[in-house]
Amino acid sequence: MELLCSQLQLSQIPDSVLLQFCSCLLSLSPALSISNATVLARSLFLGRILSLTTSASRLLRTAFISFCAKYTYPFCRALLGPLLQAPGVGSAQTELLCSLMKDESLEPDTQVLLLEQVLELAWKEETFLVLQALLERQVEMSPATFGVLMEKLCEEGLAASASVAYAKLMMTVMTKYQASITEPQRLHLALVLEPNTTFLRKSLQSALRLLSR
Repeated sequence: MELLCSQLQLSQIPDSVLLQFCSCLLSLSPALSISNATVLARSLFLGRILSLTTSASRLLRTAFISFCAKYTYPFCRALLGPLLQAPGVGSAQTELLCSLMKDESLEPDTQVLLLEQVLELAWKEETFLVLQALLERQVEMSPATFGVLMEKLCEEGLAASASVAYAKLMMTVMTKYQASITEPQRLHLALVLEPNTTFLRKSLQSALRLLSR
């Protein structure tokens, strides 16, 4: 499959052809195997997206989201992790990932798979933005997954004390998932948010006080 993708130069096809090609792939029955879908996701999207210097076209965005919705696990393996970890990721790539996370066509189980992939990665500023876009959807996660999320968030607190993106992410968690936060987690949040230096500090403290009521 990798040789075929290389020979077809799939990474070079125009966005209009990309969308048509993806539509054909998504209509195949039976569906592609995980390994073949992973190779295709990487060949079709990774280089194309990493090379973006401006916002993705509507055609690319549609193809990208459609492929994720159909082949979420291969998408996570081939694209989500590599895109978030790549050293050259900028606003164009982050914008595209955020638009994916906000898309209403994603099923609840797809949202959970995306979240679980992000939880396995090392986080940076772009991760906060993408994660907030996803968590705004009020993802229906298990207590175990929520526990991992809270642990990761608190681990980032000191290093991200000056990050507005991190502060907005924490605000989203404390407001959208208020009912899921346990007392030990609330106490941990209080410690994590104490050194925050962003303009949202007072708002974060107010949201934290509401958790104890």
